[in-house]
Amino acid sequence: MFPSVPEAPARARGAQVLGAVVQVAAVGIASIAMLLRVPGRPAWRTIFGDDYFKFLAGAIQHPWRWSTYGGYVQVLPRFIAQVVSYLPLTDASLAFALAGVVVAACGALFIFHASVGHIESVKLRALLAVALVLLPIAPMELIGSGVETPWYLLPVLFWAMLWRPRTRPAMAVAAAVGLLTMASNILARVLAPLLVARLYVLRRPREHAVSAGWLAGCLVQATYIISDALHGHSRLNLESLTPPGQSLAFYGHVVLLPSLGWHTSWWLRVVRRANGATAIAGRRTRRQLRPDPRHPAGGTAIRGDRPCSRLHLHGDKCQHQPRTGHNPDASPRRCSAPGTRSWLTS
Repeated sequence: MFPSVPEAPARARGAQVLGAVVQVAAVGIASIAMLLRVPGRPAWRTIFGDDYFKFLAGAIQHPWRWSTYGGYVQVLPRFIAQVVSYLPLTDASLAFALAGVVVAACGALFIFHASVGHIESVKLRALLAVALVLLPIAPMELIGSGVETPWYLLPVLFWAMLWRPRTRPAMAVAAAVGLLTMASNILARVLAPLLVARLYVLRRPREHAVSAGWLAGCLVQATYIISDALHGHSRLNLESLTPPGQSLAFYGHVVLLPSLGWHTSWWLRVVRRANGATAIAGRRTRRQLRPDPRHPAGGTAIRGDRPCSRLHLHGDKCQHQPRTGHNPDASPRRCSAPGTRSWLTS
């Protein structure tokens, strides 16, 4: 499970420089490719969801005073928003887009290197890295935003936990991946069994840089979560748990319904509303439980069906405008706002 990384042969300085240039170019090409994958209005002219409503607003109002959101803290999105807050507002959309795609592209490059112990072929490792860049569902929400960067970090953390770096810089990178992922996405705790197995198999302390980073991220999360509990804002109590009916409704609307395909689920929502469309999807899913070669499994899921709003910039003033309509041919991630410099979905 944790194979040792073969020692790379010594290379001339010119070859090292050329390799660094190629990798930087690969990150740049991957970043541009992801930006161009977003249909409709370009990603660099949008601010997506909580990047504006929560993180950027919080960074401007309370610089470097981060708080939990959804029950835990998101360190990387908060840090990105804090840096963006020092830029002119008209440049914020470009900054968020670049930060989002660069993080994803660097994650793909990390996977290319970290998978060397499991995959010897350079072509196959490159294909694995490209799979993250060309993730099929990414244009719906993930590309070009700060708030969604933790989702790209999860597969990066998975490979970091399988990797056995040999040099100190590589160990530092592995530790940083563990810290940033755990301190930004509470779902990183799901990978804890891999760390337990790593501790059991690998006994030398130098093998556990990613474990140290992951544990440091746990301490960061614990600090914020315990602080919320002491101030009466904790979500770790029975009264704050989501009722079972709402959980089932969320699963039906967000997971079951989109399994029919995005366009089909959208038209069902229009015709039968969310509950009726979910019932149709449930009946169709039950019929498809029996194997049938004419109905291959597939479909993608989109997160949320919240209303869209636009951010209009008039000098130093910002005005919000609720959505008045939706075009089924437009991107499910963003809505069109002609004549605006920056616009977003909520």
